[in-house]
Amino acid sequence: MKLLLNFISPNQERNLRFGYLCFIIKDFLGVLLVLSILLAIIAIPLNIKNKHLENIQKTAEELSSKIAGQNVEQAAVLEKKATALEKIADKYYDWPAVIARLSSLVPDGVAISKFSADRNGFSLSGTSNTRDNFLLFQKNLNDSKIFTDLESPLENYIQENSLIFNLKGKISQ
Repeated sequence: MKLLLNFISPNQERNLRFGYLCFIIKDFLGVLLVLSILLAIIAIPLNIKNKHLENIQKTAEELSSKIAGQNVEQAAVLEKKATALEKIADKYYDWPAVIARLSSLVPDGVAISKFSADRNGFSLSGTSNTRDNFLLFQKNLNDSKIFTDLESPLENYIQENSLIFNLKGKISQ
């Protein structure tokens, strides 16, 4: 058996319950306040880090657009240089190949002492120990596809031995 003794009046009991309820609400609000302060403390560095990342992204975008602009400018400069090089290459003539071909056409007993040329023609002078060697050299030049329209003065044919000659002609491309 239980015995219940009630020494508190109903008004006091209501006041105690109300006080207890206020105490629980105050504790709950205190815990919420502490939690919100902790969240704010955590959120501040995250916000700062987020702003920092946004600044990095903005800087990266600016640098990217700047670099892209520079690449376009550099590409234009390179294109101009390539065009200039193509123009130079069009004017270039393969002189080493011409001289190598000429050397291969010179028979024994013939020596070239002077050779000058441009894109339009050439002139050369030299010596030959016999007229036959000179005529062979002249035939070799005529038969080649590089040296055309040979001009040989009559003085080239007068001497039989120890011949000094001069030739002019065109260079085909």
